[in-house]
Amino acid sequence: MSLFDTYQEAAFRASETVFGDVATWGNQTENVLYNCPNNPINLGEADRYIYRPYNYSIEYFEDTFIGLKDSVDQGVIEHITVKGNRLAIREVVVKYDGKTYVAFGELDEEI
Repeated sequence: MSLFDTYQEAAFRASETVFGDVATWGNQTENVLYNCPNNPINLGEADRYIYRPYNYSIEYFEDTFIGLKDSVDQGVIEHITVKGNRLAIREVVVKYDGKTYVAFGELDEEI
């Protein structure tokens, strides 16, 4: 592992510890960076507001939730629970660094 990779992982882990939330997928529980829509998105004119359904996301490091991306890539809708919300994960992308993953989904149900 290069020096940059070591610093990158340390910075990401520190961010997860300070700003992260606990997420559960199956029997795995990990800290993730959780983003949920809290501002309405204006569509059209006047007072018509909606949320984008896939605006929920979690960001995690490569050794977290191993197998999630492969499963979603095969068409399986996986479920992750975070902050009392159950998310139906529809897409997982790898960020440009190759070590950070972002799982996008929609609110499935509140727990």
